[in-house]
Amino acid sequence: MTDDTRAERAFRDAFVQRADALEAVPLDAGAPRSRRRRWLPAVVAAAVLVLVGGTALAGGVLGDDGKGDGPTTGTEELPAGALPAADAGWRWVSWRNVAVQVPATWAYGYEPQSDWCATTGLEPELPPEPYVSRNGSAGGVLDIGCIPQDDGRPEIFGAAPQELWAPHLTFAASGAVGAPEDGVADFAGWAITAGTFDTVQLQLWADADTKDLTDRILGSARRFTTDNNGCDITSPVQAKQFVRPPHAFDLRDLDAVDSISVCQYDRYPGDGPAALIESRRLDGQAAEDLLAGIKSAPTGGGPDHRDQCVPDAYGDHSIALRFHHDG
Repeated sequence: MTDDTRAERAFRDAFVQRADALEAVPLDAGAPRSRRRRWLPAVVAAAVLVLVGGTALAGGVLGDDGKGDGPTTGTEELPAGALPAADAGWRWVSWRNVAVQVPATWAYGYEPQSDWCATTGLEPELPPEPYVSRNGSAGGVLDIGCIPQDDGRPEIFGAAPQELWAPHLTFAASGAVGAPEDGVADFAGWAITAGTFDTVQLQLWADADTKDLTDRILGSARRFTTDNNGCDITSPVQAKQFVRPPHAFDLRDLDAVDSISVCQYDRYPGDGPAALIESRRLDGQAAEDLLAGIKSAPTGGGPDHRDQCVPDAYGDHSIALRFHHDG
């Protein structure tokens, strides 16, 4: 492994560890609240745009346990576009405009890629337990030739050896190059069930111990317009060029904040389609700390020097911060 590879992995893991240290905000255990846009008074939006090149900075969409009415089959729109509380012991995870419930014990991880033979034996190892696959489209893959496993497996199972397999859920764009057809593929006691909901395909890997969860997980899939962290599925920041909030607001005038929604968008879909790829909601002291950090940050766009940057290098992802205060 090269020094650059070690640095990339360390960089990525550091952000993952930092994201995992943050607490998710519980949803209402009772009837779901209507999630209207909660903005600062007298403004439509107070947003901070952050360009992300390469590795995603934030963790995946994190839901919370709650006493909901059970998974809802289908992908109908919900009133006000909000997600209800997840079932007890389960949580919502989502990508773009499709959400699904998984057991709360399922962590986040990365699927083995074509360079799987260069990642075995490294710390941290690929997740051996059930997990939700992070979107790795912005990460790097080593250009090396790992020998594929010649054991008669269907193509959807990939080339990594079985000891790297674990039950997990993957979100993918429907109709993408190389995407499998909807249905079930079986091999060596494993089953991969693929189902398309709107423009998102869900791929669920299950072994003998988790096959009984397949119907419940995929049956909970539904569309939404605002996720459980307060992020809309689309945002002006997903535009191809730099944008600013339509109404100026000086955060230095804000003394306190109830919570902050951190919403990360893919810039490739353009202005129209759902582009929300990850989100997090900070509450209480975590939100106050972030507000204080932003207010104390020096003005400018560092560490880059504008006269040394390509003017149309807008990055692949963007992040909008939504500040919630006094309703």
